[in-house]
Amino acid sequence: MTRINVPVLLGLTVALAAGPATRSAGAASPGPASQTAGATPPCIAIVPPSVRGVEGDATQMSKSLSEMFASYLNGPSLKSMALEARLADQAIEEAKQKSCGSVLLTSFERKRGGGGTFSKAAAAAAQGAVWTVPYSGVVAAGARSVAVAGAYAVSSFAQNTHAKDELIVEYRIGTPDTVQKASPKKESLKAKSNGEDLVTPLVEKISGAAAAAVKK
Repeated sequence: MTRINVPVLLGLTVALAAGPATRSAGAASPGPASQTAGATPPCIAIVPPSVRGVEGDATQMSKSLSEMFASYLNGPSLKSMALEARLADQAIEEAKQKSCGSVLLTSFERKRGGGGTFSKAAAAAAQGAVWTVPYSGVVAAGARSVAVAGAYAVSSFAQNTHAKDELIVEYRIGTPDTVQKASPKKESLKAKSNGEDLVTPLVEKISGAAAAAVKK
């Protein structure tokens, strides 16, 4: 006669009964990825930069720089907004009205280094270089959009840049309520040759710092 172990049989029965319920409960519980999939990315608003020591249309230069920052700061996990108001106070108010939680304030200044004369041919080459950089593929499409957005700023700075000139950018990052009181930070580059593009590497570096600060 076969002897049945009752406690073992009862335990197996309970486990089988609970299994489907446990599995269905686990399937119904959303993971972290599904909970954040529909989250709105943080927004950073770009106040039109102030520009000093540069030849050309200052208004167009400021607009071009804003668009360049906006191109760098726009992506899957970050949304950028180039503000229209030109005065800092009004631009910050605009950011509040548009529910943008972070603000980037910048100022550009070029200081002459006495690097000699700059020929018209070199100026034309510097201006045309922005439009002739070869791009291909999906990643390059993003690079092209940045280049086109900042074309006026890059070409205007470059065509008047002499060796030893310095471009200094002061910037602040904060909320609409704190950005004007935030401690300013500086980045700068010196030209090694006539017609060198100092704008793109500085905008890229500051954009990286801004993105990191906003996503903290």
